[in-house]
Formats: sequence, structure tokens, C-alpha cells
Amino acid sequence: MSVVADIDLGYIKKSLHKPLEPCVTEKKKMLFWQTKEPPMMKRTVFNFIFIFVLLVGFDCRAENALLNDMQILHEDKHTRAEFRLKGPVTPKVKKLENPDRIVVDLPGTGFGKPLAVSIPAASIIDKVKGSKPGEGNLRFVFELKQPVQVKSFIREGDSPEEQKLILDLLPLSIADSETLPATPIATIPAPKVVKLNLEEQVRLLTQQFDSQQQKIRALEAIVEQQGRLLAVNQRGTQMSPPPGAVPIPKSKQPAISEKDKRKPPRDKGMRTVLREEHAIFEHGFTLEPGFSYTRTDRNRVALSGFLILDAIALGTISVDEVESDILLFDLTGRYGLTDRIQLDINVPFLYRSTTYRETATDGEEVEKTVDLNFELSDISFGFSYQLFQESKDWPDIVWSTRVRAPTGTHPFGIKQTTAGENDTLQFPEQIPSGNGIWSLTSGLSFVKTLDPAVIFASFSYSYNFEHDFDDISSKVDERVPGSIDIGNAFQFGLGFAIALNESLTMSISYSQRFSQSTRTRVEGGEWNESFASEANSAQMNFGLVYAITPKFSVIASVATGLTTDAPDTQISFKFPYYF
Repeated sequence: MSVVADIDLGYIKKSLHKPLEPCVTEKKKMLFWQTKEPPMMKRTVFNFIFIFVLLVGFDCRAENALLNDMQILHEDKHTRAEFRLKGPVTPKVKKLENPDRIVVDLPGTGFGKPLAVSIPAASIIDKVKGSKPGEGNLRFVFELKQPVQVKSFIREGDSPEEQKLILDLLPLSIADSETLPATPIATIPAPKVVKLNLEEQVRLLTQQFDSQQQKIRALEAIVEQQGRLLAVNQRGTQMSPPPGAVPIPKSKQPAISEKDKRKPPRDKGMRTVLREEHAIFEHGFTLEPGFSYTRTDRNRVALSGFLILDAIALGTISVDEVESDILLFDLTGRYGLTDRIQLDINVPFLYRSTTYRETATDGEEVEKTVDLNFELSDISFGFSYQLFQESKDWPDIVWSTRVRAPTGTHPFGIKQTTAGENDTLQFPEQIPSGNGIWSLTSGLSFVKTLDPAVIFASFSYSYNFEHDFDDISSKVDERVPGSIDIGNAFQFGLGFAIALNESLTMSISYSQRFSQSTRTRVEGGEWNESFASEANSAQMNFGLVYAITPKFSVIASVATGLTTDAPDTQISFKFPYYF
């Protein structure tokens, strides 16, 4: 603490009989007085003032107040930062965005004691950074995990010279609480400068020294007690605290609600993974652009003839090869309607290039490529509802439903054409951008946190509605109206994600989809099942999430097909941004 004291220089002036010339050295140097008397007289005056300054603790710094302690508490979505100040100070609190942070300036303030600040894992505050922008000034920057509303006020401390600066931080989704104090800082006058004589200053410093020694002894006892308890827990036995042990004061521990005790904290990268695999019910809007590349290569051997001893083929053999490259750009929007309901919409655009190739035994090769420029595919709408929130024994369970609309061009009625000298290669005239039918998908997803990993699983069932088309024939110059039923599908998946650090998360998952065979019916006829139209698609997915800021992340994933019906390779990137 810098004490403002009255220094009577009258006696010095009378003794010297000559005017004094004040002189202040550069920044951080001591104030002294310079005179034109002989060196011996100057040395005597300098020694007198130097001893006086050592006794009263007077210096020329601009610090009129001290910061003795800072604590961060959290209870039920409410985070509070508390500064304990001694001396006159007028704090300045600013709220900044992109990224969200709170800046607290304490002009004319220095450190009274070394600070040891702990941040509760469930609090809104992510990091605290301290700096000294100028001599006698302190600045603290609170980096936040989400946008907040902040209320700042000052309360009286334990003594007339002390005061407490309080910052209350609440998420924007919570309405202003009437129970929170709303006294602005500007309306509270700063404490007046107290002038103490030398005797009172010595007594005050002695009291502060004794108080600090008591706190040090109490902290040493707590550390010794915790060390003993830790050794007992490692041995798997129970032992009562030793006699005379100092109990840990509960009032100094941040209060945590029962909900936060049971639900482990999730960092930024982990929340991004769960937002993709499960659902994170947060108020606000999330916009997620993304694109993916899919490569599919299929070979088919066609034999026209017969086999001798199942080894020698007689007849005409041709090899049909189909290569497909697909680029998909989609835009997804999610909105947390409540803390248990989430709505989303997905708008995809598709580009596809497919090459059909045939090579006969005589060496003739026929190749044809059909392209599809970027076109709108099938738009889908989703609804998610949290059935059970994760607890100590139960996982987080979410029920979701999705409706897919036939906004893209359907594949039915597209005519087949031929190429080659003998018209042996068949390929479609154009490539569709959608399925052409309405579908409804519903399922459950599960998440269980095992810090630092998260295990997730899901299963769903898709029902595809029958649809009538004006033409379902693929033959040129033929028009056949009819109905299509592409069959329903069942899908399941499971995997896990592990946090490598606060911003980087890795995930591995497996998914498999079973699709029923497609049925067709000519108008007025019977249903006929298409040959080999059922499918079994299995994929292994590897993902990496990097949370650049609390609002912006990058998701990269690679998937490889494990069955013949699955794509060979799929690479995707997504860029979710949380508003």
C-alpha cells in the first residue's frame, strides 16, 4: 500500500537558509532534493530524507490502491468474479466481442499480495490474463466461453479502507435477475485518502505482517492435511483427520450445483463433435457450411457363353467399369428453441461426374462421361428433443426426426442410350440430383461422458413413401406411368471422441445402413421387385475437430467403405459458426 503522508519540510528549509530545488529522476526512481550547499550538507539532507522514506514507505509511484485478492465463483450458470481492493480506486469495466471478453482496468492500483486464481470448470470464464499497461495500473482480461450479460458494482470490505469490486456474468439466455445488485460503479464515491502518522503506519504494517503469517501457517496446515489424505486414498484405507488439523473453509470453495456435479464439463472441441453426432441444446443459431468429396469405383464382369470345368470360359467377355466423382456443398442451420428442443435445416447442392467404360476381349474400349453441374439436391428438416439429460449413471438420450423433401431431380424415367461399334455400352442420358420421393427418418442417439472421452451411439429407421410418376421406363421412345417404392432402411452407428487438449478433439466411429430392395409397378399392374436392388453400406469414419474460437470450429473427416455398396473414399470439411 502506498501511504499518503504529510512531510513537513519547514525545519529543513530553516536549517539550510537557502531555497531547495526539487528534482525527480526518471520513471521508477526515488524523489530527492537537490541543493547548492557543499557536498557534506547535501549528503546529510539526502540521508535524512532517505531514512524518512524507508520508515514511512513513501515512493513516487502512481499506485494509491492495492489488489489483495481475486476469486472466481460459479453456481448454477452464474459466474462471479470478486476483487478485494484496499485504497481509493475507480474501476473501469468494458465488454468486448469477437471474441467475447470482459476487460477490467484498475487505475492507480498495484499488487498487494501474489494472486492464485482458480477457475471452476463449469464457469463461463475460460481464461484470465493480467497485465500492467502503465505504471501504477492493472488490467485483467476475462476470455469467455459464450456471450454474457455483465453487471458490475462495488461493496464495502471488511474494513473502512477496503472495498470489493463484483462482476456478475450470466448467459444471454437467462433474463435479468432482480436479486442481483445493480448499483453502478459511478454512483459509489471512492474512499478518501487516509493520512497516517509514522506511529500509526508502523502499527498498521505490523498488523498486516501478523495477519499474513497466520494465513501462511493455516495454508501450510491445509497442504499437510491434504497430503496425508491423498496418501490414505492411494492406499485404499480410511483415516480420520489428525488432531489439530485445520479444516478447509467451505466458504472459500466455489459452489457447484447438483446438475454440474453429475454432468462432466465438455470443452469447445468436444461440444462441436457432439453437435454433429448428437445434439447440443444451446440457445442461439449455428450456421454450418461444408463440402465433401466422394469417390466410387465399380467393376462388373459380364459373360456371354459357358464355362468348362468352372475355369475355362468360352464366349464373349466384357468388363464394365463405372467411376463416379461427387462434390457436395451443403448449408446447415441449427437453432435451439429451448434447452431441450432443437430445429435444423439442411440445403445441399450436388455436382457429379460419372464415367462409363467397357473393355471387350478383342481390346476395344468404349468410354462415355456424363456430368451433372451444381444443382439443388433434396432439402431436409430436422427436429431433436432431449428425453433424458446425462447423469452419473445414465447417458444423454435424444430423440430426433428428419423429413427429406424431393426437391432434386428424380432418377425415374431417365432414358438409357448406347455407344460403341456394337452398341454394347449403355449409360443414362443425364444424372439425377435427388431421390424423387418423400422420406421420414426417426431414431435415438446416446452420449455418455467418461472424461476425457465421450462415447456415442445411435440407431434410426427411415421410411420411404411410395410415389407415382408419369414415366418410369428407361427405354427410348417409351413412356410408361407407374409407381416406385425404393424400400425402407435401418441404420446404426457407434464411436467415441477424445479431447487431445482444450481445442483439439479426435473421433472414430463406425456406421452401417441396410436398405431393402426397390419395387416397381406399372400403372394397373402388380408390384415387381428389382433384381439385386438391396444394399448394405458400412463405413469407418475418422474425424478431427479444431475449435479456433469458442464460436468457430473446423471439422475434418475421412471415411472409407467396408462393403461393396459403400463409397470407396469420402473426405469432408465443415465450418460451424455459433452466433
